Amino acid sequence: MSTAAELLTNREYKYGFVTDIETETIDRGLTEETVRLISSKKNEPEWLLDFRLKAYRRWLEMTPPDNWANFQYPDIDFQNISYYSAPKQKPSKASLDEVDPELLKTFEKLGIGDTGRVIIYGENSGLLAARVFYTLDYLGHSGRAALLDGGIEKWKTEKREVSKVADGFQTATFTPRVSPSVIVEMARVRDLSWQSLSVPAPGVSLIDARPAANYTGDDAGGLQRPGHIPGAVSIYWMQNLVSSENPSMKPVTELKKMYSEAGLKPGDLVVTYCRTGMQASHAYFTAKYLGYNVTMYDGSMSEWVTSEANEVIKGKERK
Repeated sequence: MSTAAELLTNREYKYGFVTDIETETIDRGLTEETVRLISSKKNEPEWLLDFRLKAYRRWLEMTPPDNWANFQYPDIDFQNISYYSAPKQKPSKASLDEVDPELLKTFEKLGIGDTGRVIIYGENSGLLAARVFYTLDYLGHSGRAALLDGGIEKWKTEKREVSKVADGFQTATFTPRVSPSVIVEMARVRDLSWQSLSVPAPGVSLIDARPAANYTGDDAGGLQRPGHIPGAVSIYWMQNLVSSENPSMKPVTELKKMYSEAGLKPGDLVVTYCRTGMQASHAYFTAKYLGYNVTMYDGSMSEWVTSEANEVIKGKERK
């Protein structure tokens, strides 16, 4: 590693703060056993492990190019790299009322206490900001939180002032007031799925916030059983926005019309889900913004498909 690179990687991070995360990292080196170990840790199906092993064996037969035009780099020691590192799994909470103390410490470091307005923004068209909003709602503080419409993308497009310095944080005391009703578990989703299809006026709507191709199963999206939860309607979260170039929310009247045409009725309990809970966070925010009684299946399709008892529907129809 060059001296400049060493200085860059070893110096203290000066933009804000860091949160220590305990991780599990495997030993360096790459063999078939490494591939099997990583696949096991990710709980991958057998067919995906076979695919990875074939790719690994093919990689062993490959050689790097002799040279690149106008470019030189030192030989890469592939056996001096660790190929897996992930946060250690913490013990499951005995109750949804329990809150990770590290999460509370992070809010307090940011100066997010029990009073004051919280304006949330980020990149990725507001996706990460919506997840923070959902977290604050779970912790009982969403009533004073809002998303910056259009996010940092629109802010920069309008040539507003930006800063590269993260300072001025004054620590605050953050008191969680947990609202378990914003999370719905898999067993309850089974019941709501059945209700949405079997009761004349079900009073419940399930929203699949993934792209339409994931909903129909035409694109597996990394799932071993592609498709959607029975009874769910497809409203891709990006449809809530004007465009990817202008990630502002569409007018309320337009959003209400879109949701009504998808079958949602005023007073419905709305359940949002996606693959891992990220896209569903934006759908959750939008449904709440429109005045629906909303909850989120945070386990989403990644959890749903792990149980053979759960039906998965392919195609454009709800069932």
